[in-house]
Amino acid sequence: MFNIILKTIIIYFTIVFAMRIMGKRQIAQLQPYELVLALLIAEVTAKPMDTPGTPLSYGLVSAITLILLYFLIARISIKSEFFKKLFSSKPSILVNKGVILRKELARLDYTLSDLIEQIRAKGYYDICDIDYAILETNGELSIFPVTQKSSPTVSDFNLNLSHTNLACSLVMDGKLQKENLELCGITNESVYKSFKKVGINDISNIFYASIHDNNKIFIQQKNGSIKHSSLPKSEVNNG
Repeated sequence: MFNIILKTIIIYFTIVFAMRIMGKRQIAQLQPYELVLALLIAEVTAKPMDTPGTPLSYGLVSAITLILLYFLIARISIKSEFFKKLFSSKPSILVNKGVILRKELARLDYTLSDLIEQIRAKGYYDICDIDYAILETNGELSIFPVTQKSSPTVSDFNLNLSHTNLACSLVMDGKLQKENLELCGITNESVYKSFKKVGINDISNIFYASIHDNNKIFIQQKNGSIKHSSLPKSEVNNG
């Protein structure tokens, strides 16, 4: 029994490691060869778990081989356009200047219903609103609407807006996020001082606190109450 538990734990971390190597992408965003790799690793590593008499090394050796194969294919694809198209295919234009390309749909076994469904999923309800639709190599459909249906941008209104910085977490569940403080160039003393300004003397009572543009600090206490504080501009380095 202990042998099976140990095998399961080791195999679990092996699969997690393999998924980490492939980056922070969802299953739908994997290239075909990456998806095959994930399925094969799950298959070969399941054997030692299902069969107590099968040595763990059988699954691990196969998994490591597949991971090395992934590295090899990824490197070759970077260097060679031919191999990149071979393993990852290439984007396909399904709608070109408002015209649905029937031959391309047929070549990809992509039905008109699939196309309309994907267009609706992107928030467009009329094919007449689409200028270009491109099926990416990972199966995602990129939509480029006609100019009249495009969302206006800040530049369209000739607005001059200041740069927006990301909100930076200062406290999470009563714990000071020291790494984030260093990233923002804020000292512990400055943060504690900002909390004391609004009557919070014990950081453990804070559920979440973050600093935003204009150095405004949002604070939610564990009892649910919301407070707002701030830091002088001289005490923050937003980079």
